[in-house]
Amino acid sequence: MLGEVSSLEKARLQVHEVENIREEFRYHNFQTKWTRLGGKGSGEFFQIVPQKNSHGPGIRQLYKEDGTLTQDPEEMRLVATNFYKKLLSYEG
Repeated sequence: MLGEVSSLEKARLQVHEVENIREEFRYHNFQTKWTRLGGKGSGEFFQIVPQKNSHGPGIRQLYKEDGTLTQDPEEMRLVATNFYKKLLSYEG
């Protein structure tokens, strides 16, 4: 039906979100290590990387746990944060 999104599409959107968050983590982790090691003259590099990443399609919407779709950046941040909190928490 029009307007309904399959579970597969929801999963694809979540995988895409996970990949973007991982990439952001890697970038910030690398930047921290580079700075700690005393990388000089890296200003150009750190200006180019965000420009490169901004050209691709970004995440424009996410499904919340209740199944509703959100395009609000703050809600999307909360969805991703909660997803990773659950993913990384250990209850055993």
